[in-house]
Amino acid sequence: MVQLFYGNRSFALLFLPLFVAMYAILNFYLPYHTLEPTAHFGFWGNLLPQSNIISPVLAPVLIFVGALVLNALFNRNEFMERNNYIASLLYITFMSSFHSFYYLDGFALAQFFVILALYQVFQLYQNEDGRRRVFNMAFLLGVAGTFYPLLLTVVIFAFWLVWVIRPFVMRESLLLVIGFLIPVLYGGIYSSFMGVKIQNEAISSVSAELSLEDVIIVGGIAFFMILLGVGTLLMKIQQSSIRLKKLFRILLILINFTLLLTILEYFVFHKKEVLALVFVPLMFVLPYGFGLKKQRDVTTVVFYLLFFFSVGKFLYPLTFLTAE
Repeated sequence: MVQLFYGNRSFALLFLPLFVAMYAILNFYLPYHTLEPTAHFGFWGNLLPQSNIISPVLAPVLIFVGALVLNALFNRNEFMERNNYIASLLYITFMSSFHSFYYLDGFALAQFFVILALYQVFQLYQNEDGRRRVFNMAFLLGVAGTFYPLLLTVVIFAFWLVWVIRPFVMRESLLLVIGFLIPVLYGGIYSSFMGVKIQNEAISSVSAELSLEDVIIVGGIAFFMILLGVGTLLMKIQQSSIRLKKLFRILLILINFTLLLTILEYFVFHKKEVLALVFVPLMFVLPYGFGLKKQRDVTTVVFYLLFFFSVGKFLYPLTFLTAE
């Protein structure tokens, strides 16, 4: 399975819907992740109950599309010498541990818009007019912030992301502010008109379902993969073009921001689901654990441990009940 996605075989993407469907079906018949009575969508209130059939259908679709976008960015920007599709497989497998994979809420939508915003950032170039891309990026981040209000803090880092690639241009900075404020203002007007109260649940708008055990296992596997690939990653950065080095700086900024957001979410709102956001920039880092030219066996074994855990967790409650 890993070798299929690690190689330059575009038809491997045809198997991604099967993996997404597998997790969705497993959770339907062996519910490990359960729907919540109230789904929070930030400024937009309780738009769609998770009991609605649209919720468990649209949520996996967003994960699938997000995986395709991230993998396209990985290949188009030549993070490796040859195309591979391991980033999409990794994203789906890691995301399968989170509630937002199975049911739609504000955080699920916010993460999807963050991925679209990252796509706009990666379209910026040093010597090209970046006004349209900067506005689009800011607008998408603003939309994400309306669904997950805690993400509104990203505006501080948004300028930094642009300035890594682009020189300071006053018009672009103004467009960034305008693009970010437009959806926030519309969201604020909607919440005021509809009487949506932006309290603790609406501010964080993520599920509190994720267990500490899941965090330790998933986070530990991700960290171990990073350790396995750090040497390869550093070698790649040293040999890469100036533009690719800048993209790596952008990813480092995003990793630090998402980790800070995870810590803030945990200590203020006692939730851990936002850890899923860390895996967006990590999808450009974790593939290096598999090696540049030859597939590394150790990392492959680690991935299968993650995969078997992601599937086995659905069987665990049945095993536990049987033991009783």
